[in-house]
Amino acid sequence: MSGCLSHKVGVESVGQRCLVLSVVSILFIGVSLLHVPIPGINEPHYLTKARNFADPTWCHRDAFLTSGNAHFVFFALTGPLLKTFRFEQVAVGGRILSLLLLAAGWVSVARQLRLKPVTVISAACAYCLLTLIGSFSGEWIIGGFESKVPAYGLALPAVAAWLRAQSRCAQRTTESPTSGWCLRSYAVAGFWAGAAVAVHPVVGLWFCIGIGMSELLLLPMHMLSSSPDKPEFRQRSVGVWLTHVTTFAATALAASLPGLIPAVRLLLSADLPPAKADEAAFIQVFWRLAHHLDPSAFPPTAWWYAGVLCAVTLIGFALSQPGCGRIARDTPHPDDKGLSHPGLPQAGQTQSNSATDADNLRQRAVRAGMASLLLSAFLIAVAGVVIGWHQQPAIELPDWPRRAALLKFYPFRFFDGLLPMAAAWFISSAAQRLIGRYRIAGHKLPSVTFVVVAMVAVWLSAAALRTNPATAYTHRSLVDWIDACHWIRDNTNNDDLCFTPRESFGFKWFAERAEYVCFKDCPQDAPGILEWNRRLWVVYHWGNSSYKDQRFDNIELQTLRRVTGASWLITSSMGPFESAPVYGNSTWRIYRIPSPP
Repeated sequence: MSGCLSHKVGVESVGQRCLVLSVVSILFIGVSLLHVPIPGINEPHYLTKARNFADPTWCHRDAFLTSGNAHFVFFALTGPLLKTFRFEQVAVGGRILSLLLLAAGWVSVARQLRLKPVTVISAACAYCLLTLIGSFSGEWIIGGFESKVPAYGLALPAVAAWLRAQSRCAQRTTESPTSGWCLRSYAVAGFWAGAAVAVHPVVGLWFCIGIGMSELLLLPMHMLSSSPDKPEFRQRSVGVWLTHVTTFAATALAASLPGLIPAVRLLLSADLPPAKADEAAFIQVFWRLAHHLDPSAFPPTAWWYAGVLCAVTLIGFALSQPGCGRIARDTPHPDDKGLSHPGLPQAGQTQSNSATDADNLRQRAVRAGMASLLLSAFLIAVAGVVIGWHQQPAIELPDWPRRAALLKFYPFRFFDGLLPMAAAWFISSAAQRLIGRYRIAGHKLPSVTFVVVAMVAVWLSAAALRTNPATAYTHRSLVDWIDACHWIRDNTNNDDLCFTPRESFGFKWFAERAEYVCFKDCPQDAPGILEWNRRLWVVYHWGNSSYKDQRFDNIELQTLRRVTGASWLITSSMGPFESAPVYGNSTWRIYRIPSPP
């Protein structure tokens, strides 16, 4: 295995590639299972909606489940499975499959950056540690199972194919600039990017936009990359560039249609007055999801995290450039075919300056492509900060409707997801070049030992930083909550509606019954958001008016049933009640809500 891990990137066998992919997959899956228990923070949110998508009669009285579906393809793929398998089984299977996809994308990008097998794994370990430390806007990828995880897994092969196109187009071949490998790579990149859009429109579209912006940023370099004395270097005309970009856009659009059409239809189907649409956007951006969408709500640690990581990435990018530190290159590009090893020439073997220059150009083209993609993500995030930053309450901003209309598309997600990846890739690439000095001197690093130690360290960190998705619960209260939910599942009718506490977590997952309203389960369509907000106010007003005498009598419970339709109430702190609970444990009590006369 040590030999397998130490092979050069460009000459590795299929078996060696599978070995690296397997190790990275095991790393990612281990981090997911050790760091995030089942169900994760969003797994009940997505999987219960997928279950209702496949079987509309299941919890059909739940307003969140019957709201608009922004992730049509994800629900269509996972929903039928939930009619046969339990939520926990689909969550585990979904985590494994989506992280296998993410690992495959990771390895594909790393190969384009010429990382050796052991460096690919080391970079994956570094990435996991960086994401465990923090984030900028609350974005995470390795955790629970939801639509964005496979979307990132599909976006990374798009990035790899696009980087391959940058490498191919940087050097002349016998092919026409508008045919062959360049055009094919753009088409492949477009297909994967479109598939990412289909699975998660927001994640996929930001990657498509980022690649488009990167093409614009790189256009001057493409047009000026040739010189009279080096005719092997390709200069792309604007016409050729437009052909490449059009190929990418057309294939991306075609692949995205299964998910893009339902998402656009959802946006356009809301027949609401402009004031109501603005209200829904305000609720989403400046209240419910402010921790993701409002830069003024980001904590200071988030800004420090992003700033330090940007600095680290810049250092890694600078040190990973071809020729940096005068270290000999010993990792041929994965697309190089028939080239002699350019590092230490063997007997009877020569390497021309032209071939070396051409290869350095291809290396720089790939790294410039990755840097431009990160720069595009950074510029989008900066635009989001400019649009969203405020010091006074958002409602007092004269232009808050325009701000909310733009911020609701998650302008920080692309940057937050890509930054730790780029940092891990560039720093690992720089380390690979520095360590190359010791390899040239005849030293051989113990690859297997290093990989095992690094993976164990990451897993221990993931376990030590294990999250609690039910943040409002202690371990005891969560166990009691699950027991109470199971009592509801076993002792109530399938179409009963339940009145749950504000801190409700995974009620539909555990109890398989509809909720009147759940703070966590905010819909994504404007009518659904407004209805969700209305129900929260109904609960608030009922609680205030009913508790004036410091108790809840049966008449007040009848009023609750009349205004909500709920027939069961679960609480840990409300009361006292006139009636006795039908179920209780050390934390939770369940009351039957009487019907009004």
